[in-house]
Amino acid sequence: MTQLNVVDTAKKLWSSKDEIAKNIWLAGLGAYGKSIDEANKVSDKSSTLFEELVAKGTKIEETAKEKLSDKKISTDVLETRVNQVFTKISGVDSTKVDELNAKVDELTKAIAELKK
Repeated sequence: MTQLNVVDTAKKLWSSKDEIAKNIWLAGLGAYGKSIDEANKVSDKSSTLFEELVAKGTKIEETAKEKLSDKKISTDVLETRVNQVFTKISGVDSTKVDELNAKVDELTKAIAELKK
């Protein structure tokens, strides 16, 4: 093999290595770009779904308000029913929770006074 052939072969090897390295770099950039595109699609879908749920919730809220006003259920009656359901589900009486909250508030004030 002549010296010229060796130099040409070396240049071709380095050239192909540079090309391979560049292609690897470009493939990495392409993968990054594709992941950004996919993330944007998911974000757009999530945003659209959220907006659809808000619209549906708004319609249901309007319907519920109409039904409540049609039946003229007072707020007190509704609150009493909600508290009854809460008590049945949790086993905790909401009036007792209110009493405990008041006691905690009193204790907090007393502790603040003691700190002074």
